Parts: sequence; C-alpha cells; structure tokens
Amino acid sequence: MAAPSTSSPPIRQSYNSTGTHTTLPDATGKKSAKKENQFIIRNGSRLHAYGRDKAPYPLSYDRDVFDIQCMDHLLMFKAKQTVSFIDFKGNTPKRCLDLGTGLGDWIIEAAKFWPDCSFVGYDLVNVQLPLSLFKEFDPDLPSRIEWVHGNLLRQKLPFDDDEFDYVHIQGLAFAVPESKWPSVYEEINRVLRPGGAIEQIEEDAIFPTVPRWFTAPLHAQVKRPSAHFPDGTQRSLLPIPTVSTAHSHDHALLEFLFMSVFENRFLNRTPSSVLPGYFSAIFRHVLMPPVLNFPMPPLAPLPPLPNELGSPSTVSSDLSDTTTLYLPDFELDSLQSPPSSERSPVSIIDASTTDVQPFSLEEVLPSTDYGRNRSSSTSTGSTLADPPTGPVLPKPPVSAQRRSVAFSSPEMSTRIGDDTVLNLFPIDELTSLEEHALSMQLYRAVGSVLAVKEAMWEELMEQMKDNKDRLRGYGWENDDEQSVNRQKFDSLVERYKGDMHVRISLWHSATKYGWQYPRRDPLSKGELVEEERMRRAIMEARKCATEADFQTPSRSLRLLVGDHIVVRHRDTILTCSRTLHSHCLHCYFCTTCMTITLYAL
Repeated sequence: MAAPSTSSPPIRQSYNSTGTHTTLPDATGKKSAKKENQFIIRNGSRLHAYGRDKAPYPLSYDRDVFDIQCMDHLLMFKAKQTVSFIDFKGNTPKRCLDLGTGLGDWIIEAAKFWPDCSFVGYDLVNVQLPLSLFKEFDPDLPSRIEWVHGNLLRQKLPFDDDEFDYVHIQGLAFAVPESKWPSVYEEINRVLRPGGAIEQIEEDAIFPTVPRWFTAPLHAQVKRPSAHFPDGTQRSLLPIPTVSTAHSHDHALLEFLFMSVFENRFLNRTPSSVLPGYFSAIFRHVLMPPVLNFPMPPLAPLPPLPNELGSPSTVSSDLSDTTTLYLPDFELDSLQSPPSSERSPVSIIDASTTDVQPFSLEEVLPSTDYGRNRSSSTSTGSTLADPPTGPVLPKPPVSAQRRSVAFSSPEMSTRIGDDTVLNLFPIDELTSLEEHALSMQLYRAVGSVLAVKEAMWEELMEQMKDNKDRLRGYGWENDDEQSVNRQKFDSLVERYKGDMHVRISLWHSATKYGWQYPRRDPLSKGELVEEERMRRAIMEARKCATEADFQTPSRSLRLLVGDHIVVRHRDTILTCSRTLHSHCLHCYFCTTCMTITLYAL
C-alpha cells in the first residue's frame, strides 16, 4: 500500500543539466531512449539522468565506485563462505530478487552457490555486467538471471504477488528517503511469498576524518609549488581556501557538504538506527544483531626513503645507532590477534649527508614504560630481540596498539531476537582477520565520500547562493568566477583525498602480502631535507594520538532479517492489509470471517 501523500517542500534546483548527456545502446546496438540507459557526465563523473526529486541517489556510477562496492560482498564471502547470512539448512531459495543490484556481482556469485535458483536483479540504471561474459564458464548461468530496470520510488515492482521466496538488499538506504520506507517495505512484502525471507544490509553515511595533529605536518607550508610526501607521492600545492581553526579537523567544510547531501535529499544518514522500526512494522520473525563497527586502523610506519629501497640491509643491529628509526611490531596479551609478519627497522637518513639531525629511539617513542617488544630479524642475519639485560623496550603508544578488527556497539543500537541473533554476523571470523584489514574498510569509507563529490558541489553552489555567511565560518569566500570556485572545491577534495591516502597507507597492507614497496625517483639534497623534516614532524605529532582517535568507527553496518507476514484462518493464508504505525500494532483483515484482529509488535 502506498504511503499517504503529504505536502512536500519546494524541489531544489538540480545542476545535472550542466553536464554532458550520454546514452547507452540497447540490446540491438542502437541508442535507447529509456531512462535507465541515459547518464550525465559531469567533471569526469557519470551520474544518473533522473532529477533528485525522482531519484535522490547521490553516488556516481564510476569504475572506482563499483570496485569499492564489490568489497563488501567479498568480505562476506570470506567470512561466511556463502552469499547469505541466513542459514537455509539445505532448503535454498528457488526464486530470488536483488533490489538495487548495481553491477549484479552478488547475483553472479549467488547463482554459483544456488544452482537451482533463478534470479532477478532490479536497479535504477543499466550498469549490470553483461551475462554473455559468463556463458563460456557456465552455460546455464545466463539463463537463470534477468536484469530489470525501474524506479522503486515512482512505480510498483513489475512482479506478481508472492513471486519470490528470498529478497536480498544491500546499499539501498542511500536511494530511499526515510518517508518512503513504509511503502517500499510493503511493496517488497507483496512480492515475497508467505514464509519467504528478506535480508538487508545497510551502512551509515560516515565522513571519515583525521585530527589536526595528523594533518598539520602534511599541510606545512613549503616554498616550491609541489612537495614530496612520506607515502611516496608528489603533489601539487594548489591554493585552497583558508581552513577555520574553529573546527576539530581540516575538512569541516567537506564534511558539512557531505551531510547536507543526505539531509536535502531526505535520506537518513543513520539507517542503522531508523530502519529497524520500519522493518519490524512490516515483517515478522525479525532478527537484528547489534550494529557492526569497523574502527579506524592503527597508524602505519613511515615508508622507506628512495635511497633505502632495494638495499640489502638498511638496519643496524645496534639499537643505539642514532641513524636508525626503529618501528617495532607489538603484540598485546589482552587481544587475540594473529601475529603479523616480522618487520625490520627502517633506516631514515645518514647524518653525514645532510644538515638534518637524525632520529633516535627516544625521539620516536615516548619515554614512559610501555611493555615489551617482539623479536625481528633483518635480511643480513642480524637480529633485534628482547635484550637479556638492560631496560625493557617500551610498550607501544596508542597509535601502534593492536585493536579488534570489528566490534558491536550496544550503546548505538539494540539487537532484536534471542542469543542466536549474535551468530548472524561471523564475529569470530571477522576478528580473526589481519589488523590491516581495517585499512581496507577505511579505504571503502573514503571511497563512498568521494563518490558523492558532484552532489557535494551542488550543495556548495546552493550554499554560495543562499548562505554565504555560513560558508565563511568554514573559511570559504565566494569568487565571481564559477570556474575559480570549482578549482577551489577540487583543491579541497584533493587535499582530503591525499590526507586520507596517507592515513590509510595501503602500501603497508600490500607489503604484508609480499608486494614490494614501489621504487621512487631519487631525491635531491633539498628534497631529502624537506621530506626528512616532514617525517620528523609526523613522528612527533603521533605522540598526540589518543584512544578516541582510533575507536571512532570508519564504517557502521546493520543487518536486518525477517520474513513475510501472514495470518491463518483455517486453511486460508492472508497477508497484512495495513499497518497502524502510530499504535505499534499490526491490523489483519480476514476475508473469511470478515473480522479485524490486532497484533502487538
């Protein structure tokens, strides 16, 4: 049943018309006039051609966005060894609907697990993988999969009543305004057969940030128009708006624009907290484990300098050697984590070749009692181990401590169901993942922010027109030339992207799997001096790290499981006719005895 109509606020202007329109060909090779085949290319991003009032989904349809969205499916396959959190006990679905299917990669994988099931992938636009690609590997697979396109917010699902025995949803919350969820769930309940199951996984809209102590060394002023950064990149230092010190981090303006994208599209930023109520009002036998949070990863060590790459040994066996920056790998007894690969100390710089003073161990680690260190070896056979005599090496500072890869957050949400609900998420498998898996989760979260860049630009244009004073509080000053404003916005995005690139440090995760750190061009003496100063500032700044900097989640996921609501009268099966949300009651109308029965939730 459709949600009751209410008066809506005026529709804000969309700036999609400033982009270039492109149309995909249909199956015959001709350009199709259907809306699902039309896209808008704006500033290099591919966007759907619907107005925001008809389809508020703000993410772009670019290759890198699809890549990060596939990560969640891969994580589930690794942790659960199947495609669903539901244990069907051998009675797997025979007809499945995937709402918001995207590329359709989940369906492709599910079709391999469930060979007796037929699938329908439903999405707003035509971006699904061509089924012909899989015919060579599995001739039967394309015949069991169908792609269907439509706007869930504007039309009924083009399927019969009770057609599916399983509905899968993942990542749909960024496309459905909060007021539309009752009607969306009722439409899903219509096409779900009695006793059929629905499974939904959603994440909150989180803008990951880094504190000022982290970004201050990266943003230090240099004289040249570009600078070498400790992650091996060389970036152009484009002029950017002044950053206001009134905020806790340097990317407050982008965070404000990111949040405005969801607010002005009426998309709730925390579906993990609002969806349980709507979901429980429509479906029965509801199970929901607590929200699953992925905390920020620990800080990675600084990568080697160009002159250190490829050398047989850059480490001295003498801990007192002041030319060595020692970055020990620690292990905490209180956490059960698999040991990471042994890491050798990294030589930073030879004091005889530059004016910069070398590091010492005391400069890198605070001089407080920090515990013990695990042994490490170098390629030359020299060994760094727990010394038999002398002072005990310090326990890691907060920035180096191991932490749980994933944790539930009861203070942010409550579970629904008995103790078995805790087994829906494979917590043991998730917590047994290598700690650097958190870097991939942060990479996924940052990718989601960058995916709404063009929607954030739209919000900035609205704010420049209607709320200039508020922008000044973030250090933004309008320019008469729109191209200049766009350049400043792009500079802000690039700075955020660069800062988070350093924070994520995927190079460190890759080296744990045997990848070699990529070679860098040699640095001149001046460049080496500059980078060394930055490295010294970074290591000094890390002493300011607090536990709160790492416990803040980079991602929060919510799993919802339920089945089709039915009421039985003798041999008659009837579906729910309407829902009284205001009284938290289900109202069933039985056409056999013409009576109404109320059931409390």
